Order: sequence, then structure tokens, then C-alpha cells
Amino acid sequence: MRLVESGRARITALLVAFTLLFGVVAVRLVHLQVLSGDELARDALEQRLVDRTIPAARGTIFDRNGRDLALDVPREFVFVDPSMVRDEYRSEYARRLAPVLGIDAIDLYEDLGAATTPAGKPLRFRYLSRTPLTDRQVRQLDVLGLPGVATVTEPDRDYPGDDLAAPILGAVQREQYGLKGLAGLEKVYDDELTGTPGRVVYERDREGREIPHTRRERTPAVRGNDLILTIDSSLQNQVEQTLVDQVAAQQARRGIAIVIDVHTGDVLAMATAHGADADGPARPADAEDRNRAVTDVFEPGSTNKIITVASAMDAACVAPESVFDVPGRMANGDAFVSDDHVHGLERWNTRTIISESSNVGTAMIAKQCFDASGMDAALRNFGYGSTSGVGLPDEEDGILKPPDEYYSTGLATASFGYGMAATPMQVLDVYTTIANGGRSVQPRIVRATVDDERGRRELEIAPGRQVVTEPTATAMADMLIGVVATGTAPCASVRGYEVAGKTGTARKVGADGRYLEGVNVASFVGFAPARAPRLAAIVVLDEPAGRYGGTTAAPVFAEIMQFALRQERVVPTAASTAPAQWDAAAAIARERGNDCSVPHGDEIDQILADRAERARAAELAAAAAADPELDPADGDPSNAADTVAGTDPPDE
Repeated sequence: MRLVESGRARITALLVAFTLLFGVVAVRLVHLQVLSGDELARDALEQRLVDRTIPAARGTIFDRNGRDLALDVPREFVFVDPSMVRDEYRSEYARRLAPVLGIDAIDLYEDLGAATTPAGKPLRFRYLSRTPLTDRQVRQLDVLGLPGVATVTEPDRDYPGDDLAAPILGAVQREQYGLKGLAGLEKVYDDELTGTPGRVVYERDREGREIPHTRRERTPAVRGNDLILTIDSSLQNQVEQTLVDQVAAQQARRGIAIVIDVHTGDVLAMATAHGADADGPARPADAEDRNRAVTDVFEPGSTNKIITVASAMDAACVAPESVFDVPGRMANGDAFVSDDHVHGLERWNTRTIISESSNVGTAMIAKQCFDASGMDAALRNFGYGSTSGVGLPDEEDGILKPPDEYYSTGLATASFGYGMAATPMQVLDVYTTIANGGRSVQPRIVRATVDDERGRRELEIAPGRQVVTEPTATAMADMLIGVVATGTAPCASVRGYEVAGKTGTARKVGADGRYLEGVNVASFVGFAPARAPRLAAIVVLDEPAGRYGGTTAAPVFAEIMQFALRQERVVPTAASTAPAQWDAAAAIARERGNDCSVPHGDEIDQILADRAERARAAELAAAAAADPELDPADGDPSNAADTVAGTDPPDE
């Protein structure tokens, strides 16, 4: 009986327990399915949903002929959904991913950890690397098959010419949802080039795969606008290589060159080359370098003389045939102005003063025609003291002293390009103005933009203005022809074309504010064909071994102008314009290791070897002079006294 009662009690207890259990389950089911059903369904959907931004392709940058200079290419990047990586597996993930991605395992461990968005929701997408994956890395990740780790295809920036025009194009940096311009035109036109990101929403399973036939929303990305530049990539390449070769041969610190269309203002080429240093041999500037053609200033020296003379002629103060008694040296306040080459009192006209590049003669014209304010106005009238507006970032406006700071020497020195500073672009603009009949031309480097809706849109440029009269410009161009034909720049001659231009050599200023002896900036700037100008160019060499612009910069001008004129299909203006003095000038140049051409390849190595040998010979000769008992031939197979290089003959 007791056993029966005990069994009944147990059954009753079990029934009560099961009843209570089922009651709790029922209550829980009611709570989950009825009271919280909608909320839980939303949570479940949110866990399955992936909401990703689709980066937009960046616009392409083309040269004037439609060649790609910068464009987006699809590349694979690796990412992780941190919510799918269980904490106890993070170390294993990091250990297996590290050798594939080439990333430290500790860094990967941190990136694999769970995180939340600013809104407090679980983070579902994080890049493990912003370096594009190789095909091999993609295959290795597929083999690993780690849940939550996957790849995504996104646009990445590519420059088909490598460093071609790199300071012009600039660079980009990768951000969370695309690329952003960091330097150069990539920075200036970032708003145009940057597209509109898209969006994709889909449901995925526990392995991170999209679930078929479920919710999917997609808003496509819109690519950015394209840029069409004025740059000609073939000419750009030629300019860069020629400049690099001459910088190497001259052991120069740096070189800069620009080629421009004198009628449209289109910059066809713009290059900077660095000399040999601890980072390597002479080479074109890269994207990390500033565009020194517009950001760096220098004292232009004798190339500045045409501003003085053209402004004086335009004011009817002098004429091309006006005669001056020009000494080799004259007082200038508490200092002196002297010509580079020694001469006595010469009776020179304005034309000869330019062809001989006389500092004294130019200073005499300036003092006869201007006061300090007048000289300042002439410089500013030609564009100095303000940016050219070419459209490149960080352009400098140069350095001009206020007229009240000219003191007793400033008027004369400013007349031949000292005590002031300009960018290579500003100096070239002066000659473009003369070549264009005295009317300024707004330089530009971007010709048009292209978008899908409005098509091609030409960029507007500011109209030019008449700086000097056309007769003045014509007379000035005629004088500049003489500089190449009979003056300081026979090495600027381009066979088949008449050339007008001017040499420049300016001493550099040291840290103490004094001019350095034998440390110069050499330049040549000119245009061709001289009587029907099409193209203008400037070449600037910083601290070349040779001193003068006529023998260091002029040969570069000649080579790139020859290429450019043929590239533009400019009809030759003469069978040969080599002056009668060409042979004599070339003979002198050869004695100095310069035959009016730019050396290339093995020629550069030979020039550098010869220069080192002459330097060694000079050291032996100096030692022999200091110690008469020392045989100058000791330690050297040649007679040092016979191999010492002579001093540079003056050419400007």
C-alpha cells in the first residue's frame, strides 16, 4: 500500500514538474513568437545582412593624344568579417594568414578581433591589408578557406609610364572607400576624378557566402570624370631622358625643362631630373617630389635682359640701333657692375648688348630709361611677382623687392636678373609673350574634362593681354636670333630652323647671403621657328660642372626642340641655320668636353672618367707647385702639367 502511495506521489510530482516546465516553455514561446517575434526576426535578418559600400572607379588621366597616363585597374584586397571569427580561433587565423599576407601575426590578431561601428552595431567589414593581392595570394587564401576571410575586387591606381610626368600627375592615397588625391593633378582635380560610391546589400550564411534567392539591393558606383592633358607623352619621355643625360654628364644637382605651344599656352612637356646622389644615379623626379618647374625659384640672370630692353624699347627710350659706350666695368652705387668677359670700352648698339650679353650695357639702358618704380613695373608687366596660373599645385609667385628697397645697386642688378627670383615657368612665359607678338599667353596643362552626361568640356583659360607692342616684340625676336647666330648660344642652333633665345648664368647665394664663387645656375630659353614661332622651351641646370648656359643648357634645348618641331610637323624654315662660327665654337666646346650635343649612354661614363682624370691631374700639378722637388708624374702615367684643364672661355 505504501509502495502504491509512494509511486502515486512520484507520478504526481513528475506531472507537476512537467506541467510547470511546459508552462515555462509555453510562456517563453509566447514571448518569443508573439511578443518579441518581430524584434527577433529583425535581429536575425540583421545578422544575415551584409551592407557594403562599393568604391567608385577614379577618372582616367590622358595625354593630349589619348594615351593613358593614370587609370584605375581592378585588383583584389583581403577583408574579414570580425563577427564570424570566434575569439578562441583568432590566434590560429593570425598564424595561418601571416605568411600569406606578409603581415606580422600580432597585427593580424588585433585586426581579427570583434569591434563595433560608431552606431554600436557589430563591425562586419574590415580590411586586413590595403596592399593589392597577387594572384598567388588569392589562390592561397582560397586554399585556407577561413570563414569570415574573403577578397573583394576594387579599383586601384596604375601609372603605365611609371615615373613619366610623375610630379605633374602626382599621387593618390587609399582611404576606406576609395582613392584620394595626394599630390599633383590628382590632388588639384580630386573632386573631378573622384566618382560616387555605390552600395550593395545581401544575405549571407554562416560561412559568409551569399544566400541565393534572398534579399539583394545594389546601387552601382559612378566613376569619376576623365582629364585630358596638354602633355605629349612621347615628347615628355624625350625631354626627361635628354635632361637626365645632361644632368649626369654635367654632374649637376638638378635640371628642369619645359616645352610650350606659344599660341595656345599648352604645356607639351615639363620635367625635373635629379643628379646622382646617395639614392642613385641621375634620374627623373618621382611622384613624391614637388613640381620644381613651378614651385622652385632662382635668379634668372641674363635671360632677364629682354624684359629690360623690350620695356625700354616699348617706352621709346632706346631702339635696336641706339649706341652706347660700354666699358667692361662701371661703378654701381658702392659696388661695381662688370661683364663676364674682359673687354675695354666698346661702342655697342642695343642689338650687340643683347648678343654679347653685356651686364654693363643692360644696366646703362636701365639707368637711362627707368627709376626703381619703372623697373619694378616692367618686371611685373611681364608676369613676375604673380603665379602663371598654369593649374599646378603649390605654384610660387617669385620674389621681387619693393622699389624702395632697390637702394643704390638694385636697379642695375635687377636689369640683368639678380636680386630677384622667378620660377622656370615664369621665365618661359616672358619668352612666350615675345614669341606671340608681345601678347601674353595663359599657360595650361589640363585641356578638357570628360564625363558620361555632358561629354567633353574644354577648360576655359584667361585671355592674354598686350604686354609690349608687336613691333617691339618683333625687334626683340630679331635680337634674340643674333644671340644664337653670332652670340653666346651657337649650341642652341636647330638644323633646319631659325632659333631665337637667350643664355643665362647666375651665381647662387650661400647661407650667409653672399654669392658663391663658381656655383651657378645655367639656363637657356628660346623659341622656334624664330620668325613664325610655334614652340618655346626653357632648360635650367642647377650647379652644372660647366659654367655657362650656352654650353650646358643650350644643347639640351637644341635636342628637345629638334624632336618637338618634328613631332609637331613644323615645316623647316631653312636648309641649315648653323652659324658661320659653328665650327670654331664647336672646337672650343670639344676642348671642354662639350661638342654642342647631349651625351648619352657610354659617352657619359667617358666624360665623367675624363673629368676625374683632369681633376687628378690638377691635384698633382698643385702638389708639384707647392713642392718643387715632387715629380708631377709620380703616381700618374701622364704628365700632369700637360693635362690640367684650362679655365672656361667666357660665353656670356
